[in-house]
Amino acid sequence: MTIDLFTATDIQKTREVLLKEQKGLCKITNEEVVKPCLDHAHDETQLVRGVLSHGINIFLGQIENAYKRRVSWWCKIPLPKLLRLIADYLDSTVSENRYRHTHWIKKMQTEYNKLSEGQKRSVLASFDLPDGRNTAERKKLFYSVLKSKQYSFEQITKILKEIK
Repeated sequence: MTIDLFTATDIQKTREVLLKEQKGLCKITNEEVVKPCLDHAHDETQLVRGVLSHGINIFLGQIENAYKRRVSWWCKIPLPKLLRLIADYLDSTVSENRYRHTHWIKKMQTEYNKLSEGQKRSVLASFDLPDGRNTAERKKLFYSVLKSKQYSFEQITKILKEIK
């Protein structure tokens, strides 16, 4: 028998009952619940699914909403099955990767920008470059290293980690 909830008090009581049944663990992560949230299906049934940590509940809502807005109209695979396929894809492709997207250059720039000015000068010295007169010039010099194609992602990453 399904119990319909009508008030915020009903929600609170149900959340407490379910959280106790779940032994204080999030229904998805199986970790201790942080800011308990009563999760429900956003379909025609509106049935409660369990208690989740607030952040997980928000993330789940974003996934479900993105599926409805961007995918379900052209892809007939149900969301749970699609998520399993996505998980399999994420797990399997790592060993197959032969190419690194150009976004690595922006990532290296971001990591470089996090360094102190002294550390930035040390990085430039590692590439036999001048110190640069100021931050803007140092950024340009580092960017020239990235675009020169003389150094790989691994080489640049290693230098940044050593300086850090």
